[in-house]
Amino acid sequence: MFTDSSPVFATMIHNSTLDKSESLLDLGADIGADVVEELIRYIYTGKLEDIEEIADRVIVVAHKYQFPELKRICEAALIKQVRTDNAFSMYSLAVEVDAQNLRKRVFDLMKE
Repeated sequence: MFTDSSPVFATMIHNSTLDKSESLLDLGADIGADVVEELIRYIYTGKLEDIEEIADRVIVVAHKYQFPELKRICEAALIKQVRTDNAFSMYSLAVEVDAQNLRKRVFDLMKE
């Protein structure tokens, strides 16, 4: 199911990077429970809830694990949140995850 959505997950599973003793997939300690919950919801249902509040963290995961549609959804949510007081952090995030539309929105705001 999700292996079709993410080539990174597919590789991790097919190359047996699962911890065989516990049958766990290690996503890293830096991913919060709320992000994991949304990722699992997205993988199994294709839907998200309250993404606006955590879009800045979910987009990093979406980029890292190559979920292009999830990344697009997060980017759209973040574009709506760009303000003068967060423009620098939004730009840094856009560069980190190669979010071209978010980067453009920050530049447009700076031009205004």
